Amino acid sequence: SEITEIGAVVDLGELGSIRLLDTDYNGTGKKIWQFVNVLKGDEVVLGLPDDNNKGGYPSAEKVLDTLYDIFETLPAWLRNQIVDMEVPCYIPEKKEIESHSDPIFLLSATEMCQNRSYFAKEGRPLEFYTKNTPEFNDWHWLRSPSLGYSHNWGSVYYDGCVNYYITSSGLGVAPAFCTD
Repeated sequence: SEITEIGAVVDLGELGSIRLLDTDYNGTGKKIWQFVNVLKGDEVVLGLPDDNNKGGYPSAEKVLDTLYDIFETLPAWLRNQIVDMEVPCYIPEKKEIESHSDPIFLLSATEMCQNRSYFAKEGRPLEFYTKNTPEFNDWHWLRSPSLGYSHNWGSVYYDGCVNYYITSSGLGVAPAFCTD
């Protein structure tokens, strides 16, 4: 895409719209886009990805399956522009950040400029969110696990505020992806 204006929105028809969040995702030179509206479908229930949430986002199979299903519904012209990205993910068991490769993923609390003490620093703040706190049509999950409670996970409220929510609850997703 030749679009370079941060905040620019592209209409995808029935799939909703996407917004350009940054033109240099984590120093890779890739553009990062996010769905403007929360995709509810069957609301995603995280549950515990594994015993006590040790593996964090890379082992959250229900979420990753949902994101893969969304990726498959994207028009071919867009799917062909999306590049797999190494996404920084906090692994609670190891208490460290590891990379997880995905074509489509959830944002972290840090990327949404919400540096809270109960989340690890996964990635860097995205340019769009350094200047804007948008409203959403529904609550949705982030990829950030709570540092204090294995049954809580990062979430975003209607007003754009980041907090955490219990993993047995169903929330929507607002996936992100990168293009050249």
